[in-house]
Amino acid sequence: MYGDTGTASIRFNNAVDLSSYRYLKCNVIKSGLSTGTVSYILGISTSTSATSYSRHTSISVDDGTLVLDVTNLSGPYFVYVEATGTLSRIESGGTKIIYITNITLSDV
Repeated sequence: MYGDTGTASIRFNNAVDLSSYRYLKCNVIKSGLSTGTVSYILGISTSTSATSYSRHTSISVDDGTLVLDVTNLSGPYFVYVEATGTLSRIESGGTKIIYITNITLSDV
């Protein structure tokens, strides 16, 4: 693949009650790209078909942690993760370009 751009978006099936948490954290890793860029968005919404987020954060790195401040929010929210990539070249045998290694709720 050369010069392709794409976006993938995932949403938790069930809303998460954020009332007793301060942060939502998501670890991401770029994989299988010899060149190209990937950016990530971590967002929350009360809607199952979000076109905009109540709150969100983003990063553009090969690997890192998105940290979203959910302080002062109460009630259920759907969690979304988006990845957008511009691929110059995928390494031989690789088709997965990102990994979401975990998503956690934290009060610290």
